[in-house]
Amino acid sequence: MVKEVLKMEADKRAILQPILDGIEPGWELIKPLKGGPADLEHLSVFQKSDENKVIKVPIPDYYFNFGEQHRIRTFLEQEIRYAKVTF
Repeated sequence: MVKEVLKMEADKRAILQPILDGIEPGWELIKPLKGGPADLEHLSVFQKSDENKVIKVPIPDYYFNFGEQHRIRTFLEQEIRYAKVTF
C-alpha cells in the first residue's frame, strides 16, 4: 500500500512540474514530497523563491487519475497569476 502511494506521489510530481515550467519558469514543486511519507491530502504547494511567492492548491486526485492535465493547468495558471508575496 505504501509503495503504491509513493508511486502515486511520484506520478503527481511528474505531471505537475512540466505544467509549471510551461506556465512560468522558476516555480518549484514543494509538495507532494518526492519519495516522502504517504500523504493523502490533495494540497499541492508551489514556491517561487526569487520572488518570495508561495501558492497552495487543492488538486483532486481524479484530475491526475483520469488525465485531466488541462484542468490542472487552468487551475495553476489562475493561482500563479494571483500569487501573493510571502515573507
